[in-house]
Amino acid sequence: MNLNFVNLMRATLAGIVLFSVSIPPEAYATERGKTRQASRDVRQTGREDERTAKDECRKGDEQSNANCRRDKRDAKQENREEARDIKY
Repeated sequence: MNLNFVNLMRATLAGIVLFSVSIPPEAYATERGKTRQASRDVRQTGREDERTAKDECRKGDEQSNANCRRDKRDAKQENREEARDIKY
C-alpha cells in the first residue's frame, strides 16, 4: 500500500511538471500587465526624448532656461496623458 501511494505521488508530480512545461510563457502574462508595460514604455521614451530636447534647447540659447523647463514639463504631461490613455 505504501508503495502504491509513492507511485501515485510520483505520477502526479510528473503530470504537474509536464503540464506546467507545456504552457507557453505568453499564457502567464495578463492583458493588464501588457498594457501597463506599454504605458511605462511610453513614459520612459518620453522622458528620454524630452531630456534630449531640453539639453538642445539650453545649448542653443533659443530660449531662457525657464522656458526650456516649461516646454519639458508640458511634453512630459502630454506623455503621461498618452500613457493613461493606453493604460485605461
